Amino acid sequence: MNEIMQALDQLALLLQARLSAHFSNRDMDPQAYLDDMAENTSALSTFAPFSQTEQALLLIALVPHLQPNFFESVIQQYLPQGGDFAEFGGVKAGNHRGMLPTGETVLFLLAGRQLGKRLQIQKLFSEDGLLAREAALSLGEVKAGEPMMSGRLVLTQDWLDKTLLGRELQPRFSQDFPARRLQTNMKWEDAVLHPITREQINDISTGCSFNINLKQMPTLAVK
Repeated sequence: MNEIMQALDQLALLLQARLSAHFSNRDMDPQAYLDDMAENTSALSTFAPFSQTEQALLLIALVPHLQPNFFESVIQQYLPQGGDFAEFGGVKAGNHRGMLPTGETVLFLLAGRQLGKRLQIQKLFSEDGLLAREAALSLGEVKAGEPMMSGRLVLTQDWLDKTLLGRELQPRFSQDFPARRLQTNMKWEDAVLHPITREQINDISTGCSFNINLKQMPTLAVK
């Protein structure tokens, strides 16, 4: 976690450099800042070989979970009177009082006004991209006709749990997951199942990446 906090300090330096360049009507190369951040974001690639840029995207999306006023505190240095800052993107949520970064926030920080880089970064959010395949980061839905990159950055809870807590948490009973976890000493042979149901369970087990051992009764989720 200390490394992540150091990476946030370096992200703040990148944000300051980008804001300074923006309000001076010039561009800047963020690569040196990305190199520095990459030295402290290895934890973000523990579960997948994310590129340097993808690590930066994950870090930007992680900000509200660690420092709610991160973006506002830096932007205020350049806009002390406040005001609209469309180029930076960002949205407000219901419960969270700080700014939530969007795809436009990423484009501003990592690409500036360079169209080619902006397009390259947008491709990282494609359905066949590593971020999507690893179910780590996506863009929130936007209204029809609005730019895709105006969607907020959404980290999956599974990725957050693995990265911040170092473990996967079990799903909780809710309207979206109407099942509870049960523990039992019984074995699968003790379960009275219709042959078709048993076959379906075997098929799920065969295709499951966790390689469930059906010789022992696992934890069951039942309605």
